[in-house]
Amino acid sequence: MSTQDFNEEDRIFLPSHYILSLIWREANTPLSMKKLSCLKMGTADCDMIVTGETEQEVMDKIMAHAKEVHADKLKEMSSTMSEEEMMNMMKGMMEDM
Repeated sequence: MSTQDFNEEDRIFLPSHYILSLIWREANTPLSMKKLSCLKMGTADCDMIVTGETEQEVMDKIMAHAKEVHADKLKEMSSTMSEEEMMNMMKGMMEDM
């Protein structure tokens, strides 16, 4: 079948906003998700695993969880290392999904 076999009625027209939304979605879809678990951070009695599209999102989630559930352990860690050191440690333990 050649292009000459198609009539004007055979063409499919998609609204430009639909095409642009598909392009935007493709450009903004992360190539991989990140994950970090409490187990990986040294908390053997917690099976919490957080995921996110970015390292920052994962760190924010794990810190919120730690403040709520592991406040004593977080306080202990804070007394021996700086916030920057903790963030670097978390980044180093993060895994791609």
